[in-house]
Amino acid sequence: MLQRAFLTVAALVVLALPVWSEEDLDRLARAMKLDEVAEILRAEGLRYGASIDQDMLAGQGGDHFAQVISEIYQEERIVSAIRSGLDTHLNEDTLRDSVVFFGSDLGQTIISLENSARLAFADPTIEDAARERYEGTSPDDRFLQQLETYIAVNNLIEQNVDGALTADFNFYLGLAKGNGAPRDDQGMMATILEGRDDIRADTQVWLYGFLMMAYSPLSERQMDDNIAFSRTKAGIALNTALFEGFDDLYNRISFDLGLAVAQALQATDL
Repeated sequence: MLQRAFLTVAALVVLALPVWSEEDLDRLARAMKLDEVAEILRAEGLRYGASIDQDMLAGQGGDHFAQVISEIYQEERIVSAIRSGLDTHLNEDTLRDSVVFFGSDLGQTIISLENSARLAFADPTIEDAARERYEGTSPDDRFLQQLETYIAVNNLIEQNVDGALTADFNFYLGLAKGNGAPRDDQGMMATILEGRDDIRADTQVWLYGFLMMAYSPLSERQMDDNIAFSRTKAGIALNTALFEGFDDLYNRISFDLGLAVAQALQATDL
């Protein structure tokens, strides 16, 4: 949480922004259903926190650890981070064009399909089936080829891999701070990077499986239009904005998770 002095400065900056920026940003947030996205990501975070409790705390985190996880994954925090990325990387033209695209029938369909698929992936059985579908799809399949183009245009695999590695490093930083132990940043980064190939392979299968499930209801023409928007200045700027926003969010979340685990471990030892 920022101190009051910084909030005052931030408020002055917001007041200095053009009116169109806030109005269009609000419209884009509604079109992209950011509140719904935040709700989905919060649910994922709570499940992840429960898995950390089991794997790293032997299930001894208790109500306090669960409450800390709940605070880390606040929906307001998630929406704020995404909006910050959009505000930073979109200008008047790219913001307006993004509103037009995602406010269209196709844009609304895409957002709904992505959110529905993300919800469905909460069931490991469905996620496994989606992964198997991708792995069993012929390279000559037209839909798969469209997905390959879409993923390449948006550089989704490498950006997700880089984000995962950085998040892992921030988890380590939080854990180290909580433990008060000497840090070996270089050694830890080397260890994290050793797993890059495995993370990339898993990211590829997850991403293709997810997008296959999400976008399969789209017609070939609709998928082509989706790809075409990704190639525009607005599409490129929006992709950058979303990755910047999510990377900043998950770096801070990962640090907070590492800190929470360290504190819970110390409490357990007492």
